Amino acid sequence: MSERPLAVVLRLTREGRHREALDALDALSKSHAECPYLLNLRAVLLQAWYFADHQDPIAEVEADLLASYELDQGNIDTLYGLACFYDSLKPDHEKALFFAERCATKASRRLEEMRTTISGDVDRIASEILSRPHEK
Repeated sequence: MSERPLAVVLRLTREGRHREALDALDALSKSHAECPYLLNLRAVLLQAWYFADHQDPIAEVEADLLASYELDQGNIDTLYGLACFYDSLKPDHEKALFFAERCATKASRRLEEMRTTISGDVDRIASEILSRPHEK
């Protein structure tokens, strides 16, 4: 049984064969040209391929993201970056899911804070307007 096209891309990525992974991804993208996941994966792979002249760019990226996470485990950019990193660049489903869930939780809390702030502002402004004396 042959590997599914996306599995080939992910395997080549894990093996550090970024140019081959990009070629396989480009072939897959021809039949899924408007797939955001494939476009995002391609962007990440291009970065990995570009930085391949470093000793181990994937390890550097991972180290930086994990160091950022240690500094602030609630930083939504870091959580999102780690979720994407483990989803695309160094595929690890469990880690990707771990960080994606935390990112989603943090984002939903932030969204609720924004809604509360906006709702409070609207209530305050409406109250101020209604308490003004009416001019005749």
